[in-house]
Amino acid sequence: MDNDKDLEIEVLRDALDHIRRTALGSRTQSRRLQWIASRADSALNDNNDWKDLDLPKSSAGAIQKLRARVKQLETMVDTMRRNGAKIPIGDLSQFVPVEALLNDACQPIDSEGGHCD
Repeated sequence: MDNDKDLEIEVLRDALDHIRRTALGSRTQSRRLQWIASRADSALNDNNDWKDLDLPKSSAGAIQKLRARVKQLETMVDTMRRNGAKIPIGDLSQFVPVEALLNDACQPIDSEGGHCD
């Protein structure tokens, strides 16, 4: 029976170590990943260092704010389209119709008002 427990503990330790290494090895670091790595490391080393790091709050509120802002900007663009608005580009001495930018949104515009190749 002890052998089964030892094997289970080893498997769990290996899983925690893998979680820690994966979180630390991420190409982009975030507070959440640092917290995950710290929590796994603390469990492996039997300490409470992870408690010193604050777990980031859920981003649900930020996502709602971004969605509201996107809707607001979409409304502004629609209004600009209807009014034939022009916006400055490059050194701000030239103006391009909003419609032209929206039709070719995937193509950048150079400072002379033409599309870059």
